[in-house]
Amino acid sequence: MVELVKRYKIVILFGVLFIINLCVLLYQTNKENPIQLTTVPSENIASTQTTHEGTENLMEQDLKSTVTPTKSEIGVSESIAVMPSPTISAKVPVYVCGAVKVPGVYYVTATAIVDEVIRLSGGFSEEADMTAINLAASIVPNEKIIVPKIGEEIDKTVTSYDNKEESHIRESTLVNINTANSTELMSLPGIGEVKANAIIDYRKTVRAFGSIDDLKEVSGIGDKTFDKLKALITV
Repeated sequence: MVELVKRYKIVILFGVLFIINLCVLLYQTNKENPIQLTTVPSENIASTQTTHEGTENLMEQDLKSTVTPTKSEIGVSESIAVMPSPTISAKVPVYVCGAVKVPGVYYVTATAIVDEVIRLSGGFSEEADMTAINLAASIVPNEKIIVPKIGEEIDKTVTSYDNKEESHIRESTLVNINTANSTELMSLPGIGEVKANAIIDYRKTVRAFGSIDDLKEVSGIGDKTFDKLKALITV
């Protein structure tokens, strides 16, 4: 029994010595190779933080787009009220005279016809030659419409019974004696190079023509010549 106790003491003693030696060995090893703490650069930290923040922002946007429904998804539609543009009805003056009940200047739309103007003037008088007027013709702004009496001849150079297109053609063929050059003036009957130059000199040295009658003040333009020109010229 005594020997058994001695053996246990020897075993325990060796065990204690082994533990002591192991502790000494570990201490020396740690002393020779100390634990090194790795320092992370501030740039890497900032970059990591920025990346983290960007990731959070993207996650928030994805969450909003997922959670917040659009107007089309919830059935709400935007409607824009389109206001109708106001219709501008411009009116133009037309002078009607002759064999009508109430001669005068009447304002009608640019698309009106002669019949509308005649109605505004009270209609034809009893002596009016109704066959001389084209009631279906379109009016020409600022035109003068003379309704002739039965048997009366009207000079069509001072009136208009035809349609707008024909009236414009007639007006465009008139020679303006205030602006025409010598070639244009010489296209008129009875006007040669001498008279054309005389007309141009009159405009330059005297005055512009106030009316076509002033043309008779030009040297060489008499009544006979003027009668040939009056239906073909304007100022």
